[in-house]
Amino acid sequence: MKKTRKIIKAFDKYKLQEKINEHRERGWKQVGDIKMEGYYDGAYAALIELELDY
Repeated sequence: MKKTRKIIKAFDKYKLQEKINEHRERGWKQVGDIKMEGYYDGAYAALIELELDY
């Protein structure tokens, strides 16, 4: 089993939560907390992960 991780970003928490929900429907799960990033003019980010059977 292989794990793939990526960070998704948005400019407000509501949009980020929408992106997390869209990815969750495709099998991804949130593994990191929602964090505020100083660069990108204050974007929010979260780490998500997908497990693949290889």
